[in-house]
Amino acid sequence: MLVLSRQRDETALLFNSPDPAAQAYRDVWTNPTPAGFAFKDAPGHRWIKVTSLRVYGIPKGQPRPRAFARQMGNKFVARVYDAGTAEAWKGEIATAAGKEFDVLLDCPLRVCITFLFPRPKCLMRRKDPEGRIPHTAKPDVDNLSKAVLDCLVRIGFLRDDSLVCQSYSEKYFVCKDGEKPGAHVEVFRLEGANA
Repeated sequence: MLVLSRQRDETALLFNSPDPAAQAYRDVWTNPTPAGFAFKDAPGHRWIKVTSLRVYGIPKGQPRPRAFARQMGNKFVARVYDAGTAEAWKGEIATAAGKEFDVLLDCPLRVCITFLFPRPKCLMRRKDPEGRIPHTAKPDVDNLSKAVLDCLVRIGFLRDDSLVCQSYSEKYFVCKDGEKPGAHVEVFRLEGANA
């Protein structure tokens, strides 16, 4: 208990300190991005919004590659394939992105994605919250993000998804008021970097 109390006191001192290092630490937690997450930027870095995209549909995660072995004569041949379970979702992303993106980005990027899933009937009771509820079931948020980034590479908006140096993803059940499921994608580029 003493350790926790001491840590709390040190954190309070850090937040109230005039020290420049403490100010930088405070900035991390008090300067949120549009997605609601605080990024720590290097001094002099500014991010410029390239686009904001709204995709409607039920989000799907990037499937894992599947493998199988087949005997051909006296040899076994292994094959790897991509299960096409997310192709319809990627098609929705490509359709929405086709209206927005007209340039190939080849610079450091920040991507913020909010995924919205349909609310199940068990969360539509009167006692349940009106607003968004965190989604804690599958698919994983990293697989959801990978599907979006792979689609953006495939349609020619990004040269490669390795250009994303900062990302933030979150997933929720939609509000009770009739909000549509889908995803909200925001892409930022580093100021001064050539697109």
